[in-house]
Amino acid sequence: MARQRGRLRRWFKRHSAALVIAAAILIAAAFVALLWRGAPWLDASRLRGLTPDQRESAIDAIRGRLLQLGAGLVVAVGIVYTGLTFRLNREGHVTERFTKAIDQLGSERLDIRLGAIYALERIMIDSARDHPTLAEVLAAYVREHAPRARNATVESASGDQAQSTSADSSELPTTDVQAALTVLGRRPSGHAERGHLDLRWTKLIGADLTDADLADAYLQDADLSFAHIWGATLTGALLHNANLYAANLNNADLSGAILTGANLTSVILTGANLTSVTLWGANLTHTRLLNANLRDADLSGAILTDTDLANADLTDARMTSAELYRVDLTSADLTRTSLTLAKLRNVRLPAERVWYGTDADPDASSPVPPSS
Repeated sequence: MARQRGRLRRWFKRHSAALVIAAAILIAAAFVALLWRGAPWLDASRLRGLTPDQRESAIDAIRGRLLQLGAGLVVAVGIVYTGLTFRLNREGHVTERFTKAIDQLGSERLDIRLGAIYALERIMIDSARDHPTLAEVLAAYVREHAPRARNATVESASGDQAQSTSADSSELPTTDVQAALTVLGRRPSGHAERGHLDLRWTKLIGADLTDADLADAYLQDADLSFAHIWGATLTGALLHNANLYAANLNNADLSGAILTGANLTSVILTGANLTSVTLWGANLTHTRLLNANLRDADLSGAILTDTDLANADLTDARMTSAELYRVDLTSADLTRTSLTLAKLRNVRLPAERVWYGTDADPDASSPVPPSS
């Protein structure tokens, strides 16, 4: 039975054009017959009491209405056919553009690769259906052309890196990789995507991701040191073990992001939204968190040495077993902040802060009270 149905479908597919033409001829013939022979039947009861002349006029009126109806149906069919034809032609054109752009991505010439990247962006804007595939293609392009060594580790703030203030120009993303990142960062909103933007294990030192949309992106083990990420949206992003050394994330939105074990040494997070962020074991040495929102953040085991937390909101934050050294908390909001077993050395505290038995490590140096 299934084989017969399949054979029948194939037969219909092969003869679809002939069947459509035959159906159109039959419909036209039926309409003509109705127009000339069937008009008197449509209103026979009213026609019986009319004189021959009146009867002929009434039949002509019926035929006129039928002609109007037929013309309307023809126009409607034409509109539907035109729409379907336009859609098929457009889809074919999009497929042709997509195939050409993919071929050009493999070119050895930079200008051709750049043209391909921006052509894919244009297709992404024009075709919401192709948006998910194009985002995956561009993310794969970045992963292939800017890979981070798999044996790389999150570097601490020591040695040459701690002394440098900018990225080496030879380490910056190539022009085509930066173009792909720019396109991904400003991809159209409102289009459905499959899964998450995957930029794991990428080497994006000094990349420009200003105002980029990286919500829910996979950035585990990515090297984003010295990157310009201010104003970017990283809500729910996964940045486990990412290297963000000296990156600029001013006013970035990282609410709900996961930064377990990440290197945030010397990162600028002024005014950033870090609500409900996870920073387990993260290194925040010399990090600037001025006016940052850290409500309900989890900084358990994090290292905060010379961290700037001026006017930061740490309401309901958890800093269990965190290490704080030379940190000034006098202007921070510590409402319901948990510092259980935290190691505090040379930490300046608000005058109203009340300490309980296990609130801080009793073996650590006593916190330094704020100066009057």
